[in-house]
Amino acid sequence: INYEALPNIWPKIKRAIRADQLDALVGDESHRIKSDKAQVGNVFREMALASRLCFCTTGTPIGNDVGDLFPQVQSVAPGLLADNYSTYMSRYAVYQNKEVYIRGNKRMIPTVTGARDMHDLMGRLSPIWFRATKSAVLDLPPKQYNEILLDLPSNVRALYEEVKEFGEAAFDELSLSGALVRDLRLSQIC
Repeated sequence: INYEALPNIWPKIKRAIRADQLDALVGDESHRIKSDKAQVGNVFREMALASRLCFCTTGTPIGNDVGDLFPQVQSVAPGLLADNYSTYMSRYAVYQNKEVYIRGNKRMIPTVTGARDMHDLMGRLSPIWFRATKSAVLDLPPKQYNEILLDLPSNVRALYEEVKEFGEAAFDELSLSGALVRDLRLSQIC
């Protein structure tokens, strides 16, 4: 399920499972849930609480600042880093006042400029964190690309062309964002 579709789909899933739990939830590209206030992240964390296991995978756990990490970890291990975002940020973020103009008025706004106590943060993360570096996996074989040409029936070809041209507009409830998801749908049609 795309992250963007979660707020619409989760209520249906919740009704279907009732008091039961999901076996596992995997959040691929979990940096997409880095906002502590976004609806998608809140729904993902609610799903994580309704799951026996939750895994988050990403190549970029911290894209902007150390605050990006907290919502992801809350999904996997609630309370591991802190009880709430404010406590976490006061412990690990370095702030500096930055001059901004709002409606023509100059204001000083605290802005995250770095991180502190990273040794403690990494120590807390160690029970749940796994990092694979390029040097650790250099023995992988080279990428292989195979092109397979298919003759599609005319009705399937029409659907394929519609998704290729219009993306999410070809479907009613499904939110397709980005070329990667579109290509996935095209391969599923094939």
